[in-house]
Order: sequence, then C-alpha cells, then structure tokens
Amino acid sequence: MSPDSGAPLLSIVSARTVWSKAARPAIAAILVIVRLCEPASEFHIAKYWYRRTALDDLLEVPAERINDDRLYRALDRLLPHKQALETHLKGAWERCSISTMSCCCMM
Repeated sequence: MSPDSGAPLLSIVSARTVWSKAARPAIAAILVIVRLCEPASEFHIAKYWYRRTALDDLLEVPAERINDDRLYRALDRLLPHKQALETHLKGAWERCSISTMSCCCMM
C-alpha cells in the first residue's frame, strides 16, 4: 500500500507499525488530532486536553489509559514512518476540496 494511494491514515499506521495493546492505532489518531486541533505537549494532552474531549467515546480509549509515557512510546513507533505519513498527508491535503472543506486525510 503506497502512502499516497488515498488509503485511510490509520490503515497506513496499522499496516506499517507493530502495536501492542497499550499503543493501539487510536493513540496515533489522538496524536494527529491534537496536532490539528490544539498543538500541545504530550503531558498537556494526557493531563488536560484529552479529558476535555469526546475522544474517549469516539476512539474507545478511556482517559485513564492516556498518559505521557504512552504517547511518547507511540511517537517512538511512528518515527520510522514519518516520511510515509507526511507524504500521505500531503497527498490527501492536495486532494481535499478547500471550497467545501471536505478533507479525506483522516477518513
């Protein structure tokens, strides 16, 4: 699967990264979402930001499972795939229709 094939971001992350139960692709989604919505440190995400969102219901990851160590471990697992992820996101962004604000990069 090429990173610019239009495949969902989480599928790319899942296919290229070996995740333990503690570091599911949902953690990667949290990191991406927070960068888009309110860029913050992993400590801030774990202590404050995540608890103020509905992501625990949407991603089925309880707030008590989100901590800065888990977020850092997820970043460590994503780092080898940084170029492929950036290429995918760039391609997805270019395919987005700015006029209708419909973006396919996360779906």
